[in-house]
Amino acid sequence: MHHIMTGDKPEKIMKKISFCIIILILTTCLRRDRKVDIESILLGSWTIEYLDFRKVQDIRPILVNLINFKKNSELVFPGAQKIIWSVEENPKNNYLLVLDAVEPEYNNTYRISFEKDLKNKLLKLHLDSDSINMVCAKFMFNFDMNEYKIDKVLQLMTKNK
Repeated sequence: MHHIMTGDKPEKIMKKISFCIIILILTTCLRRDRKVDIESILLGSWTIEYLDFRKVQDIRPILVNLINFKKNSELVFPGAQKIIWSVEENPKNNYLLVLDAVEPEYNNTYRISFEKDLKNKLLKLHLDSDSINMVCAKFMFNFDMNEYKIDKVLQLMTKNK
């Protein structure tokens, strides 16, 4: 009997295809999980420690220095109507906070970075755009109990640089 060399047998080909599909699914899930980690650490209230308007803004005076990221993707910002927030990953593998608001002056995209302030036991959020630079500190957040989450998000940020 003569065997014709045709390369891999159909079973081997199917195993390779299955393996590739599993790797693709896992990679997609891991990318999504990274985004979810960032979204989950954003949830809650943040105090605005620093706000610099690089360009003239039409935003009304801020009377309260607290912003709140809600689970329903709504951002409560002092003096603003409804703002919807989302996290996206840009082509440079950085994470962006995208705001979509009823009032156009609040529509903006910010580069996100986090800072672990060990001295004051605070998690800080840096939001940077062409028009605004803002630093916020997580409000009512147990730093010690959440240090693992903080380190995980910081690690994601450094992997993307």
